[in-house]
Amino acid sequence: MNNMVFERNGKTIVRVNKAKARKMYNNGIDVLFIPCNLRPDSPYMLGIWENINLGDEKIPFEKLVDYFEIYNCINSETGKYTAFYIEDDDYDYDDGNMPCDYSGMCAGTSCSQYWNCKGGK
Repeated sequence: MNNMVFERNGKTIVRVNKAKARKMYNNGIDVLFIPCNLRPDSPYMLGIWENINLGDEKIPFEKLVDYFEIYNCINSETGKYTAFYIEDDDYDYDDGNMPCDYSGMCAGTSCSQYWNCKGGK
């Protein structure tokens, strides 16, 4: 995997491997799915930001990757597999703990007994 860092809309996004993307996705952190030959800083970006808490149905990570690749990773121009990116602020939160800021918010929702939340950076 190539180490890649991009700026998009004032945010730094970092490429991560599939295992780390799976952990982040399952912990409710947004992960960018994009065909491997496309750049996330392009105005023609064909990627999608996803996390397990979007929508009513909790789609398993592998199933979502399969759906994405069927429609988007179809040739050598876009790439034949998915690359995964996360925002740089979320990079350290792959250990099963949800990121919190000092207001007690946990990934956009209030912290509860179910999450072992960290304090802000």
